[in-house]
Amino acid sequence: MRTRGGAEKRTGIGRVSLEAEETHVIPVFIKGIESDLLEAFRKNWWSKETTDICIGPHVDVSDLQKRLKEGGNADELSVEAGERITDAIKKLAAAHKEMEEKEARESDKPYQGAGQV
Repeated sequence: MRTRGGAEKRTGIGRVSLEAEETHVIPVFIKGIESDLLEAFRKNWWSKETTDICIGPHVDVSDLQKRLKEGGNADELSVEAGERITDAIKKLAAAHKEMEEKEARESDKPYQGAGQV
């Protein structure tokens, strides 16, 4: 399968989610990891930088699994499943960014706790 721009669509995670029966797909967004394993180890072991992990709700692909069993096109269904999973991860990333921005705004405000007049 190809995208409109001609690039090949990737079906990996979608295919795994469809072929692994009775599997629960849980999206996870991890901020603070690197593609470079040594760099990730250095940052997370010797620095005070944190790794944030956001876990989302179950992504239901049971309808796609059913369509696959009924003879649906495996590549098309895998792409659709992958898009659902990717969208769920993107939502987690957006929610995390929103949370960070809110925390940054609130940290600039004066303290509003007990004893303030």
